[in-house]
Amino acid sequence: MLMAQYPERAGQPAPPSLVARRAEVDAFVEPPSLVGLASEHVDLGGIATLAFHPPEPKATVMYLHGGGYRLSSPERYARFAADLAGQTDCRVVVPRYRLAPEHPFPAGLNDALAAYAALTKTDSIIIAGDSAGGGLACSLTLALADSSDTCPAGLILISPWVDLRVQADSYDNRKTRDRVFSKQSALEAASLYLQGHSSYDPLVSPLLGNLAQFPPVLLFAGSEEVLLDDSIRLAKRLEAVSAEVDFRLVEGMQHVWPMLEPNLPQSLEAVDAMARFVSRIVSREARR
Repeated sequence: MLMAQYPERAGQPAPPSLVARRAEVDAFVEPPSLVGLASEHVDLGGIATLAFHPPEPKATVMYLHGGGYRLSSPERYARFAADLAGQTDCRVVVPRYRLAPEHPFPAGLNDALAAYAALTKTDSIIIAGDSAGGGLACSLTLALADSSDTCPAGLILISPWVDLRVQADSYDNRKTRDRVFSKQSALEAASLYLQGHSSYDPLVSPLLGNLAQFPPVLLFAGSEEVLLDDSIRLAKRLEAVSAEVDFRLVEGMQHVWPMLEPNLPQSLEAVDAMARFVSRIVSREARR
């Protein structure tokens, strides 16, 4: 499968504060439980990728990690990805897409396109992601639809960042309640990623795009997070174009809680919902 790539732009060095923050985040890596799973580093279309899979996976989940397009890594997500692989009985692959500011938009999107193109089409492919990775999952789906390429069979979005204009009211009315993300962090991350590119482009703010060709979506948001309004608007926009969306608004939860606090009952419930969603998608695809 060949997919169009978008012209790339020169970036800029990461500021020392971001370099230090990356080191801090990457140092906090929890080893995954690999009971019944295999793990490996693979190459997907030239993109280094961390993969976890059961003996006979029933589908593939391509997981795009969060981090505001500027930090984090597949290794940081190893525990969550392995848990997801075990619970869903799927192969879970986490590409190491390039980060800003060294690689501004559209570098990360091009990497996601390359990795998706390299995945086998012998089974169902579901794209998942949290925060910026959730936004990137939506951007990837828009890019595939725009180029008439095969879209994923489903989307799993956890606290997705889908509007880089950073205008939602919840940035202000949740600012003392969200311990993970903030309006200032969003503005800084958007600036590093966009570097002069318009935040109104649907490929960076997919909330503004044509969602009519989206596959079924499982969407999670916490009641305490600054991205709450964006998730609510995304659910409403999907419903408006008759897309299938299962929106889970979970009371008392922070930004990307299933990944950050995997042992919470609400996190276990979220992963169970993901497993049931995957089963429905796989069954639907098998009937086609």
